[in-house]
Amino acid sequence: MSVTPDQLKILHALRGAHALRREPTTGCPSGHQRLHTLGALDLEGRLDIGPATSAAARGLRQKGLIIGRTLHTVTRYTLSEEGLALLTELEEKAGATELVAAELAFEQAQYDWEQATERRVMAQRAINKARTRAERPGSINLLLDAMKETAR
Repeated sequence: MSVTPDQLKILHALRGAHALRREPTTGCPSGHQRLHTLGALDLEGRLDIGPATSAAARGLRQKGLIIGRTLHTVTRYTLSEEGLALLTELEEKAGATELVAAELAFEQAQYDWEQATERRVMAQRAINKARTRAERPGSINLLLDAMKETAR
């Protein structure tokens, strides 16, 4: 089965987006989002949307390589098993399997790093607020003051 370069880019973008484990939500407890819009793939930097992108996605959908769900005029896509098999086969023929695995691992590590940095910033803000409320530079000073008060 032949695919155009635009279609190959869509397959590659969908696989990368699906492989990324994000923060778990109630709708997605594993953190793996299955369905993605072309616009979201563009915002994530996975896909450059051009005039032929929607037509390429429709072509992939007709070939059964991706699955599309439309709700309220927004179409979300995911790779089908056939699409994943074709993409894997093309990667093996090109000798890019190891590179793709390394890119996906790097992307996951980068996402995890960004999330950890965000959690660290939020924790630092909470510390600063608590210190401001306690009017003390740290919790150890509060404990020492409490010990002095108890000793009296």
